[in-house]
Amino acid sequence: MRSWDRFFGQFQKDLKLWLFFVVFLGLFRVFLIFTLKEKIEAASGIMDILRVCLLGFRFDGMAATYFILIPFLMSVACGFFDIERAANKVRGVFAGIFVVATTILCGVDYGFFREFDEQINPLVFQFFQDDTKALISTIWQDYHPIINFSAMGVFIALGIVGTNRLIRFRFISEKKSSRLFTTTAKKIAVTLCIVAFMIISARGTLQSIPLDRRILLATQDEFLNKTILSVHGALRYAVMDFINMTHADKGLETYLPDRDVVKAARYVFSTSEQYQNLDDYYKKQAAGPISTPPRHIFLIIGESYDSWPLLEKYRSLGLMENLKYFIRQGISIENFLPASDLTMFSLGVLLTGLPDSGIIINQHISSLKPYPGALAETFNRLGWRTRFFYGGYPTWQRVTDFARSQGFRETYDATSMAASKTKNPWGVDDSELFDLVIKTVNDDAPSLNVILTTNNHTPYSTDVWGKGFPIHAVPKDIKPLWDNAISLKMIGHQWYTDKCIGDFVKTMEHRIRLPLFAITGDHYGRKYINKNSAPFEKSAVPFVLYGKEVVDSIPRTVHRAGSHLDIPPTLIEMVAPQGFVYHAMGENLLSPEGRSVGIGRYRIITADCLIDLGTKPPRGYPLRDGDGACTLSGMADLKKLHDALHGIAWWRVKYGAEVSSNKNKDSK
Repeated sequence: MRSWDRFFGQFQKDLKLWLFFVVFLGLFRVFLIFTLKEKIEAASGIMDILRVCLLGFRFDGMAATYFILIPFLMSVACGFFDIERAANKVRGVFAGIFVVATTILCGVDYGFFREFDEQINPLVFQFFQDDTKALISTIWQDYHPIINFSAMGVFIALGIVGTNRLIRFRFISEKKSSRLFTTTAKKIAVTLCIVAFMIISARGTLQSIPLDRRILLATQDEFLNKTILSVHGALRYAVMDFINMTHADKGLETYLPDRDVVKAARYVFSTSEQYQNLDDYYKKQAAGPISTPPRHIFLIIGESYDSWPLLEKYRSLGLMENLKYFIRQGISIENFLPASDLTMFSLGVLLTGLPDSGIIINQHISSLKPYPGALAETFNRLGWRTRFFYGGYPTWQRVTDFARSQGFRETYDATSMAASKTKNPWGVDDSELFDLVIKTVNDDAPSLNVILTTNNHTPYSTDVWGKGFPIHAVPKDIKPLWDNAISLKMIGHQWYTDKCIGDFVKTMEHRIRLPLFAITGDHYGRKYINKNSAPFEKSAVPFVLYGKEVVDSIPRTVHRAGSHLDIPPTLIEMVAPQGFVYHAMGENLLSPEGRSVGIGRYRIITADCLIDLGTKPPRGYPLRDGDGACTLSGMADLKKLHDALHGIAWWRVKYGAEVSSNKNKDSK
């Protein structure tokens, strides 16, 4: 049966190509694990790595099968028609596509993993929303693209040459094949085995449900588990998640599987009332100031201004001495989370009062007018001047337009300043930004001023030693903790941000009456002196209230945990008259009432526990002796609160305030 021999011979070449693809992907996984081995937990061993590689092989096999699907169909066609030459060409084309696409994808995935501590996810699509010029400049300065692309070019050339030679011949010669498979029964049996192989490898399993990311639990090691997916699987899920969260109704089901927004709102805000307008659930009345109200509020959001330098064990680095002073003289919420892990998403929460639901809120049409909880619009109603200062350029995330649309009457960015001496492509020197604020803000009327810095960011181009950074060598007590995961120049940028904030505060508090400085970070910095830093160090940002006349009159009964979501109501309650109506989903951190829980996207913090909802299953990390709130029941309740808040925010951005049509939208 000459036709079957053609099919079988062509399939052998497909199988060779499949094996090449699987080996290629497997070697990348090994490379990923080996080059980032410092992320492996101490308790993990060689057997854990083997388990990860074995499960990863199944995902690699799935990706490889889809890449050979068209060549395989051509092989099947060869069983009916003599088109072997065409089949060989198609196979060669798909081999080239795989080599080129996968090499580039692996390079992107590796860089993404180094920066964000996981394989590519929906955040990768922020490239298209970001300041592309600044992003390219950063990549050029920080990631050595010529070297990397040259290496990719070598791999691509070798891969294409290698696959062309590999698929030129069969495993078993036609002559030997004709001796082995002499009967129709044998040929049918082999054909059935081939079909079974294609089906099983495409599904990754013999079970009824195909292999998917729900089983990424080969070990107890979070890092190793993150390497299980093939790069193609990671990209596939990134696309699916991005579409679901930003365009599809399924985004709501990520948080609320039953899609019952009303039920979620009643749970979050502890009410038995059932409103048709979602905004009615988080409408609040101010209790009236409990202290001397500030006349000017400065909400300072430091780029990558995270909390780990405040810990005692890092004291000799001297990174945040100004903030430590403000903590001693003011009020600090030690257990504090950012709203998200990207600047724009956290800023969106601070400006709108809505949790980061995964929808790119600054690009959504509903953001063209202020949301009910918009910080600036609320202060406008109080009769305050509202200003937004950003050290970068308005092309980044349309941030200036977004700030205006959320109620800021005055907006300033890098275009408001003279050309900066800094070489940072993301914006002007932080000192120049604060100089602009000093020149702009006067004492003629109460004002809310939101300030977003830029310098503590790749490519870390500020001459921090020229600015006065005193550390030129790693301190002796730090050396045991130091694993070269970060350079002194990088941490010097943390010091420089703190210096600029400190200089600004000390200047401004003598120029205007009753200032309040609320200082936080946009997100954790992703740069630590040790890649195995504790979960708290890799999650928390500071939140400090400082202003001598204002803070000295505040009772020290404050919440022990909070997040960005709680900043708007805290500031509003400090100035709003009793009975003033406003909207907020967070809590007043200065009130003894309300929940003392910080909720960021996929992270929760209490006085005693940090919970990571991004792992499967969620993991709790005790912050003090005992595991109190890290019990399974405690984590389940907190996850329910997290999901309800984010589900409400998703609905509010996507569909608006009306919830009477909730059931109708279920069927979409």
